[in-house]
Amino acid sequence: MEVYDSSGNVKFYSVRVYVTSWRCHERCAELVDISGAVARFVDRLIDRELDEALREEGARGHDAVCGLLASPITAAGGLGLSVATLHGVDLLYEILRRYGRLDEEHLKAAVLHCMLDCADQRMLRWDGTYLWRKHPLEMLRLCRDRVVERWRELYHRYFLFGYPLPTLERIEELAGLADALLRNELERCLLECVVPEAEGKDAPKVGPRAVAELLNCVRERMGRKAVYCVNWQMLPQASAATKIYAELSKGRVVAVSFAEGYGCGQPFIETKSLEEFVEKLLSLCR
Repeated sequence: MEVYDSSGNVKFYSVRVYVTSWRCHERCAELVDISGAVARFVDRLIDRELDEALREEGARGHDAVCGLLASPITAAGGLGLSVATLHGVDLLYEILRRYGRLDEEHLKAAVLHCMLDCADQRMLRWDGTYLWRKHPLEMLRLCRDRVVERWRELYHRYFLFGYPLPTLERIEELAGLADALLRNELERCLLECVVPEAEGKDAPKVGPRAVAELLNCVRERMGRKAVYCVNWQMLPQASAATKIYAELSKGRVVAVSFAEGYGCGQPFIETKSLEEFVEKLLSLCR
């Protein structure tokens, strides 16, 4: 595959294949009507070619395209684009245009790439694998929302005035493509490929951040303040999540309620199982 240097000359880079991850991307892509060839092209473009082009920025292609940078791209070395700062969505559109591949199938493959990488990250760092095995499409929808919201957040923070590209329209187009990907066919790939891959990387069954995230979700749904009672001990949210995870990891019974005035209300959950805890809280978040 070709990448252009700052003088417009073609530079070639060897591709180091991430076999397992790209294998899952390709398998999932084919289940949602994206050809394996297109999935492979997009994987290499994001994970290798854009990494090289963004080396001056100290950024990775995946982070730029999938909205994980905290600031705009300001030194897109080999891309030769005319704007001083660049949103990751526009980076994706403009580089696909340069290759003559700016079409729905390639955009869908890029969105799927971001969603599946988010799934892997969440299982390893946040959720663990239990909820992903029980509710794969529901959990993947969280990744869809996370990726799209990061794109919007970055745009509204840096690109409101005088930016020459139609970023918001592009974000909404990608959001629509992401919604179309959330089909039952993708559930099979998640269960047979993506989740086992995370388990092979020693992802926990239930992650500590899943507890914190679900507690916050329940609090927002119930309209309560972020002060909890864990076994009748009043704690702020972060401390409550830490204590709940520690106690349940040891198989101890945990009762959780919200603080009411100077005391504790009635528990909304009581269990000694991490799996039961996250399952019940997820049902309260729906």
